[in-house]
Parts: sequence; C-alpha cells; structure tokens
Amino acid sequence: MQKTWINLFLLSAWLISAPWLAAQTEPSFPSLGTVTGSQVNIRARPGTSFENLGSFNQGTRVTVVSQLEDWYEVRLPETVHGWVTADTLDENNVVQKEPCRLHAGPGLVFSAFAKVGKGVKLEVIEVLENWRRVKAPPEATAWVNAAYVALDQLVVAVTEQPADDAAKWAEEKARQEEKLAQAKAEADRLAALAKAEAERVAQGKHAVVEAETKRQAAELQAKMQAEAAAKAKEAAKEAEAKRLEAERVAREQANAAAKAVQAANAAEIVKAAEEKRLAAELKAKEDAVAAAKEAEELRLAAEKKLKEEEAKAAEAAKAAEAKRLATEQKIQEEKAKAAEAAKAAEAARVAAELKAKEEEAKAIAIAKAAEATRLAAELKAKQAEEQRLAAEQKAKEEAAKAEARAKEAEAARLAAEEARLAAEQKAKEEEARLKAAAQEAEARRLAAEKKIKEEEAKAAAAVKAAEEAAARRAEAEAARLEQEKKARAEAESAAQKAKAEEERLAKEAAAKSKASSEPALPKMAQRTGRVISLQRNATPEATHVLCEVTSRGLVPLCYLRSQRLDLNQWEGADVTVTGRDVKPPAWRLPLILVLGIQKTP
Repeated sequence: MQKTWINLFLLSAWLISAPWLAAQTEPSFPSLGTVTGSQVNIRARPGTSFENLGSFNQGTRVTVVSQLEDWYEVRLPETVHGWVTADTLDENNVVQKEPCRLHAGPGLVFSAFAKVGKGVKLEVIEVLENWRRVKAPPEATAWVNAAYVALDQLVVAVTEQPADDAAKWAEEKARQEEKLAQAKAEADRLAALAKAEAERVAQGKHAVVEAETKRQAAELQAKMQAEAAAKAKEAAKEAEAKRLEAERVAREQANAAAKAVQAANAAEIVKAAEEKRLAAELKAKEDAVAAAKEAEELRLAAEKKLKEEEAKAAEAAKAAEAKRLATEQKIQEEKAKAAEAAKAAEAARVAAELKAKEEEAKAIAIAKAAEATRLAAELKAKQAEEQRLAAEQKAKEEAAKAEARAKEAEAARLAAEEARLAAEQKAKEEEARLKAAAQEAEARRLAAEKKIKEEEAKAAAAVKAAEEAAARRAEAEAARLEQEKKARAEAESAAQKAKAEEERLAKEAAAKSKASSEPALPKMAQRTGRVISLQRNATPEATHVLCEVTSRGLVPLCYLRSQRLDLNQWEGADVTVTGRDVKPPAWRLPLILVLGIQKTP
C-alpha cells in the first residue's frame, strides 16, 4: 500500500510537470504544423523584403524543415513555380548541370530560394528567352512567418481523484493502479524519446534545463508528499470522530436498552453495550495509529527522495555550468571569426566600389570622345549639305529634310543618354542591394550567438551570393562596354556610308543633268516591315518610316509617302508595300511613293 501511494505521487508529479517540460524543450525538425492565418505569404528568403512566391490558406497542413528567428522553412506546394536557366536542362527537361537554382523570377537579379540536384526531371510551364518556368520539386523549400504556423504538440490530461467514499475508493484505487501501469509505459516511451532528443540538442542549455526540471519536480514531489501526510492526519482525525460517534451511538443504545428492559437483564445489556463500545474504541485507535504510522513513513521516504534529487540536481548544475562556460568560449571564438569575415567582406566591397568608379570614369571618357567624334561628323555633314543646297533650286525643302535628320540624330543621342542613365541607375541599385546583403550578413553574425552551426552555413551562403552579385556586375559592365563599342562602330560606319552616299548622289545628279532635262520615271520597289509614324518629324515628302523588326529593336529601311492611301491606319502593322523608289539626293534612306499596301501574314 505504501509503495502504491509513492508511485501515485511520483506519477502525479510527472503529469503536472510534463507540460512545463514540453514548454521548455525546443521543437524538433522536421515537424508538422497548421497555418493559422488567412493568405499567409510564402517568401523566397526569411524576410518581408524578399519576393512573394505564393500563399497558404488558413488550415493548410505544412511540413516545417527548420527555423531562423521568426521564420519557418517549409516544404512548397505544387502551386509554387520557379525559374531556371535553359542551359541547366537537357531536351527532356532533366537537370544536367549544377548548380541548378530556382529563382523567384526570370533573371539573376531575382532571389534564388532552392537548389535542384542533377538528374531531377522538372515540369516546364513557360519558356521566356533563356529562362524556363517550372513547378517546384518536392524537396524545394521557402519561408513563412512563424507567427502564422502552429506546430503540433503532445497534450497530457490529468484526471482528478474522485470522492472518498469507502466502496468507491476501492474501485478508484484499482482504476488508478491500471492507469499507473499505462502511465509507466508511456513514461518509458517518452523517456526514450527525451533521451534521443537530448543527444541531438546542444548539451549546455539542455543540461541546465534538465537540472532545473529535476529540482522543481523534487520540490513538487515533496510538496505532494507533505499534502499526503496532511491528508493522513485528517484521516486519523476522521477515524477519531467515527470512534466518538460509535461511543455516542453505543451510549444511546445502552440507554434505550436500559429504558426498554429495566428489570431482569439490564445488567447484561449494559455489559454487552460496554463491550461493543470498547471494541469500537480499540478499532478506531488501531486505525488511527496505522494511518499515522503510514503518513510518517511516507514523509520520511519523501524527505530521503528529496535529498537524493537535490544532490543529483547540484551535480547536474555543476556539469551544466562547465558546459555553459565552454559554450560561451566557443561563441566568443565564433564571434571573432565572424568579425574577421565581415571585415574581409567590407574590404572586398570597398575595392569593388573603387573599381566600379574607375570603370565608370573610363566609360564616361569614352562616351565623351564618341560624342566629340559624332559632333565632328555632324559638322562635316552639315558643311557638305550646305554646299549641295547652294547648287540646287529647292533650298527650303532640303533644309527641312536636314532639320528632320538633325532631330532624328538628337533623338538617337537622347536614347543613348537614357541608356547610360539606366545603366548608372542599375549599378546604384546593385550597390544598394549589396549594402542590404552586407546588413543581412551582420544580422546573421549577431544571430550566431544562438545558432552557431546554422550561422556558418548562412555566412557561406552570403559570401557565395556576394560573389554571384560581383560576377553579375562584371557581366553587366562588360555588356555595357560592348554595347558602347558597337554603338561607336555603327556611328563611324554610318558616317562613312553617309559620306559615300552623298558623293554617289552628287555624281548621279550631275550625270542626270547632263543626260536629259526631264527626270526618268522612278523604278517600282517592294519592301516588307512595320509602319512607324514620324509624328512631329513628318514632312510633306515623308510621313512614315518602314522598319525591320530585329532582336535589338527596330531598324529603319525606307521613308514612306502616299497621296492615294491613308498610312495612318496601318501604323504599327507588319505590311508589304509596293510603289516608286524615289531615292531623293543626299537622303540617308530611300523614299517609297506607296501605291499599294497589304498586311503581312
């Protein structure tokens, strides 16, 4: 009986302290959870500034892989898509090249949120130039705010002890013993799980928590044993009360018997009642002594158990303190390493910025030289134009054409200037993004005090991202220099062609003036392209321009004019025009007098 009560006390202490222990233990991953918010956003990285990949509805079950501060890393549903470069896939959409990264959009400027291993087949949804939009594979992960996901937990219910009725107490005792056996089995299972979890979690923090847990469990057990002793004393008091009640009943019975039969056997009845009373008193005293003895034994056992637990808790606290000091020393070493890495990253960033400024200064100098060359070419062309106009009768018309060409050249110059400004803006945005990446690295360095191992992986990822950003900047700078080189070459080629065209037209005009006073009928010509309005640059001689559509944009083919057809309704359409090729003197492009037009299929 005494052993059974002790076991019941220990089980009660364990059941009461179990929720506190669960609250003090960090969650293990992977783990299942439920989305508690409506339309919870899925982010490419742990932060609200990163791209939104989709959302979870309220009540959705998710698999949580890891945790970073206030963010959970979760498995992605099939509705989330990503973008990969075409060169990482073969003709069957199987990954053939590593690293194959899933990006949030079709470009390296978008965040990469997952990697796909070699040999994995992806389902392509959309094709956009060198990028492929694919369904996220099952192993792909992204991030959600931890405030909107509830992890699954173990809930233990404690049943109150029923009333103290004698018959019910025996039944409740059997039921409690059965529950005790079940609870012991469950306790063994949970102890095995807790042991496995303890081996996985950091030993320093867990040892402190375990020691504190044991100490509080021992205090709780002692408290419950003291309460049991108090209950035993109350039971003894109740037994004494029952004994007094039995004496009172016996006296009443004796008095009744004396009154009923006062004559013959009064002495015998009184004697029998007195014997019953003495027997009741003896039994009540024996019960009280047994209850007091049992309560005292319970108290002594509880005190002994409490001392043992206090000794164990003190030893565990000493071991935990030693581990904590070792962990703090390791954290200080990791902090020093992280500081050195941050200094190196900052030095690399400053060097990259200095190099970028030098390259930008070189690009500006080259652009100025190209602009001077272009102005010189324009000046020379203008002088030649003035000489030609002095020899012809239609000076006003040619002046208008020259002005139109000047406007076109100015528009080209403004377009080049806008492209340069756009490149500068892109470089500034890239620099801002690098600064944000540096700030994120600093935040991760601070978080390393809690999660050393995770921070090492994040630092490696940050360094890799910085290298990729530097490579992207280098590629963008090389592309911009290549475009400027091509633009200069095209400008020089156009200037040479214009000069040759002017000389040829001058020779043809001289030959025609000698051959005949009447001009020959222009030849028929047929051209295909897209009709574009000259708008404010339009003249009576030309209202539209026919352009060829290429990957680099629209390339002008010839000017258009028509007296019979309304070219405005064909603007922006791909057509085939038929008409007379006028070829005005000194015009860079031919002029087609449109006689017929039809839409290109």
